[in-house]
Amino acid sequence: MQRLRVFIVDDEPLAIDRLRHGLGRLPHVEVVGATTDSRAAAEAIAAAAPDLVLLDIQMPALNGMELAAALDSSTRPEVVFVTAFQDFAVQAFELDAVDYLLKPFDFERLAAAVDRAQRRRTAPPETVVAASPQAAAQTTDYETSIWAPVRDGMASVRVASIEWVEAAGDYAMIHTSTRSYLLRITLTELSRRLDPAVIRRVHRSAMVQLEGVKEIRRTGGRRTELVLSCGVAVPIGEAYRDGLLAALRLDEKAK
Repeated sequence: MQRLRVFIVDDEPLAIDRLRHGLGRLPHVEVVGATTDSRAAAEAIAAAAPDLVLLDIQMPALNGMELAAALDSSTRPEVVFVTAFQDFAVQAFELDAVDYLLKPFDFERLAAAVDRAQRRRTAPPETVVAASPQAAAQTTDYETSIWAPVRDGMASVRVASIEWVEAAGDYAMIHTSTRSYLLRITLTELSRRLDPAVIRRVHRSAMVQLEGVKEIRRTGGRRTELVLSCGVAVPIGEAYRDGLLAALRLDEKAK
């Protein structure tokens, strides 16, 4: 795999150290620079020419949104926002962010975001239309693709390409192998539109592609989580547990 050059911008040195530590566990990643000074970051990023920038949002002088918007569009690296606040998710995806990581996050979530950025660099461009399209007639009771807003319009996201979905307030953050999308829809409404035999709700704040489930792991007592093929660990809510195990066709010993 081609090495991914990463630059980190965060006004907290400890946050930079934590990201460096996590990225150091990824063999295909090279950290080419970091700074706590958002005012100097644009120039430092231009000099380092990274493939990916991990960018905090709440910073003095220049916030992460302003910094991302100021990057040269002709040479702009991929951007993953890393923040403790979910309120900026809409603006982040309007700026064409690869992903939006909420602090605190685990290593698997960081690794998945980095891998998503790596895949996006080599993926063919998605089809984008300038305005919101009319909903196409469905040949089944469930949708096979979903229109999602992107920076220049709307993109059609194949349901088969979705790895998992997480709740973000009144929004649903849809993750594929190459990027994430933000839809103004609750998980309850989204679950009605998607085939539960394909993408199933497993927690009040998460849905997963069943074919992507790699492992079911106990985390203590009856608490369990799913490990997906993309590396992300998703908790299983008690209310969804029996239905999930039935959908995965596991026997009673697996429970």
